[in-house]
Amino acid sequence: MFERADFERLAAQLARIRGRAIVSLNDVPAVREVFASFHLREVETTYTIAGNDNGKRSAELLISTFELP
Repeated sequence: MFERADFERLAAQLARIRGRAIVSLNDVPAVREVFASFHLREVETTYTIAGNDNGKRSAELLISTFELP
């Protein structure tokens, strides 16, 4: 499990990147706070294990260094 400090280090690395980058993380308040200076987009995904059709729906947050189309 990642801690807030891990997200802060990742955000600092993303801020230094000269090119484009996209990261996908769980959509939780702490992630939104740490990455607030980036472009954020909510997406829904389904997690499945070993091809099981009974996947679990979850909200993800796309975090990018550029505006997504």
